[in-house]
Amino acid sequence: MSPDAWLDACCLRAATYAAACRDWRPGDEHFDAAVSAVTELLGYHPADVEAQLLHVVHERCSRASLEHAVRTELPGLAPAGAPAEVLHLVAGTVPGLVVESLATACTLGARSQLRPSSEDVVTRPFLAFLAAHAPDLAAQVELVDDVRWETPDAAIVYGSDETIDLVSHRTGEIPIAGYGTRSGIAVVAGPADEAVWDRLAGDVVPFRQRGCMSPSALFVVDASAEGAADNLRRGLEHAVLLRHGSIENPPALHRAQLDAAALDTIAGSVVVRVSYAEVTVHEVTDLDALRARLQPLCGLLQTAVLDGRTERTAWEQMLAAAGCTRVVAPGCAHFPDGYWPQDGIGRFWQLWKRGARS
Repeated sequence: MSPDAWLDACCLRAATYAAACRDWRPGDEHFDAAVSAVTELLGYHPADVEAQLLHVVHERCSRASLEHAVRTELPGLAPAGAPAEVLHLVAGTVPGLVVESLATACTLGARSQLRPSSEDVVTRPFLAFLAAHAPDLAAQVELVDDVRWETPDAAIVYGSDETIDLVSHRTGEIPIAGYGTRSGIAVVAGPADEAVWDRLAGDVVPFRQRGCMSPSALFVVDASAEGAADNLRRGLEHAVLLRHGSIENPPALHRAQLDAAALDTIAGSVVVRVSYAEVTVHEVTDLDALRARLQPLCGLLQTAVLDGRTERTAWEQMLAAAGCTRVVAPGCAHFPDGYWPQDGIGRFWQLWKRGARS
């Protein structure tokens, strides 16, 4: 098969997967079961879970987004280097990532070995959905209790850096697409009204702040950290009460510890705590000062929520240079567009045998 024909075949498989998932939506018994299971186990608000599951399928795994990734990442890669079997280890902290992980393997025509994490309660309803709507795709996925470390020739891991290291150790030299521990930040670089603070708070609280899209640090430019903290606290109180009342969730402490470890090189001015939500507020004077404060965090950042400033492009460029893989407006932290390369590193090329990469 020629390289062009092989790319066309990948696009056809991507379209098949996207079409199969089209009915994964409220009202489908499997979708509704997944939302209920996540809500019950993790205490997330049903609306947040529903929005996330819909976004993964209809944006991140749409035909257009998968074909774009194929046409962007695969040219120059030898088809012989594609994996025949992919191991999937996917954390359940942010629901629905298994849908995106399987999309990658199915687009390549690979078999999948999948072991759900203890918090992943989406996998089984989703596989039941595939069995009902696309049995040929479901047949390519094997659900396992014990990983067969010797059979996969590539792995996709959504989880902690420790999990990625474990997989690397157990599988030897196979390629791994590892999406590990990262932190989100927010930057307010100008006057912000009440609506902005409400949107920022709405970026913090989904999934009890356990995902890498939720800001755990706020940088205010040429403004008072105390004033910003008061505004954010009011927004967080409203957002938390709207979703959960004052219910505490002990696992959220683990996320806070991870973020604290990532940010411990920066002396925070004010810490805002509302129920499970915690954000450290820092004062900076200008773009150069922010650049210096972020330098120790390069490689640990994911999403930056940026508000204010007419010279937005310069701030976006600086945040990208600091390692942020997305820069978005307040209220958009949890909805990466379909063309965003996952964690800034893409979906496919990491799974290639190293000798088959150009």
